[in-house]
Amino acid sequence: MLRLPSARPGGYSLKTRLYTLIVFLGLLPLLAAAIGLVAIQYSQRDGAALDRAARGAIHLERVNALVNGVVMDSRAIDTSPDSNAAAPFVQNMMRQFAELQQVADAWKADAIASQQSNVEDLADRIDQFVRFRTELLRPANESTAATHATAENDASRWVGTLLNNTLHTLARGYEQEITRARARVEADQRYLLEILWALAVLGAAALGGGLLFVKAVC
Repeated sequence: MLRLPSARPGGYSLKTRLYTLIVFLGLLPLLAAAIGLVAIQYSQRDGAALDRAARGAIHLERVNALVNGVVMDSRAIDTSPDSNAAAPFVQNMMRQFAELQQVADAWKADAIASQQSNVEDLADRIDQFVRFRTELLRPANESTAATHATAENDASRWVGTLLNNTLHTLARGYEQEITRARARVEADQRYLLEILWALAVLGAAALGGGLLFVKAVC
């Protein structure tokens, strides 16, 4: 059996030092687990922010596609020879109007804080866009000449310009937010790896020191 000699007067006993080393080595996994949990919480938070920004980008793409679809249908209505030919385009516009407003409502409920006001502005622009474009539907059932006049009026172009400007502002804002969120997620991952490596090195050093200590007192 290993006999640990007594310490010199005024110092710690070798037995106390050995127990201290054992406790330290036992605490290292707990410390690693605690740090890992904190890092995981930060990573989940930043990952959720990235997902939210990515959903905003998806909403943006959908709004762009729907707006372009409405514009294309408007042109098709303009060139239709009569109301019967224009009817399918009118129905498609109505569907796109409803979907535009659904996307706007969903986006408002899920907007990132830095872009909340811009998303609310976009919802207002979409409402204006839908109201003005809805005016196309009445003339489309009467005469294509009246439809063309309504489609090209200054108010409609002005609303479309405001909508496009808001979409461009949101595109830039969400692109920047996605870049920042990705950087934070990558930083969290690097931080966790660095801490775990540091703990592994510290544990290996403590274990090596303990083995040398035991060998020295045997």
